[in-house]
This record gives sequence, structure tokens and C-alpha cells, in this order.
Amino acid sequence: MPLIDRGQFRPDPQTGGLTGTFTAGRWQFECGFYTRSGDLERALSTGEALVGLLVDRFGEVEQAVAAFAPTLSHWTEEEITTDELARRMLEAMERTETVALSVGDAGWGSAYFDGPDYVLGHAVEVIAREDGRLVRVGIAG
Repeated sequence: MPLIDRGQFRPDPQTGGLTGTFTAGRWQFECGFYTRSGDLERALSTGEALVGLLVDRFGEVEQAVAAFAPTLSHWTEEEITTDELARRMLEAMERTETVALSVGDAGWGSAYFDGPDYVLGHAVEVIAREDGRLVRVGIAG
């Protein structure tokens, strides 16, 4: 069963794609699907795979956050463990009210978790391929 309700989208003439919001799992998603080659179906399929990763396989994201956390120690003024950095990052993701998705027809998409201020106003970014494989977790903004 699809996670994305395609009936919630409207055409976006600037991108040749669609924009809209929907709820899946514990999050509301605000999404922009765009096309460069005109393959909107590929963008929608990639979005479905990205949302599937976030909703059905979040454990993979948690593992990537744990691996990424040690690179963030210079972003905090206080001395804290990498486990605490990972916990705070995951908490910010969990408390994000609306996850922003940017998905194109090039075979990958990004999800932005802009929860409570985590890293000097930056969002947590999760990038996945069109088959749902996690590419990386990082910060953006």
C-alpha cells in the first residue's frame, strides 16, 4: 500500500512537478516533486521509497545518525558524549512537526527534519536513492 497520498498534490508549474502535504507514520510531510527530464513518475516513486525508509525502516537512519554524531562535537559549546549528540539529533528529528521532502527525477531525494534547534539552526538531512537505500545523514541549512 502506498505511503504517499497522491491526491494531496497540485501541479507546480515552476518545477514541472507537484507540491503538497500528506501524513505517513508519525510525521506530516511537505513535499515538492520536481522534474528535469520530465519523468514525474520516477520522482514520485523515489519519494515513496524515501518515505518508506523513514516510516518503515527508521532504524537504519538511527544507525547512520550514531555514525554521524562524532563529527558534530565542534558544533556544541558544551562537552558532551557522541551518544548524547546522537540522542539530541534523533530527538530533534522525532519532534519535527513537518518534514520537508525535495524529490527529483534523478534517482534520489532528501528529507529535512527541522525540529527544535539542534545544530545552530541547521536541519537534519536524510538522503536516499530511488530504491530506498540510505545514502547519508547530515546537516543542511
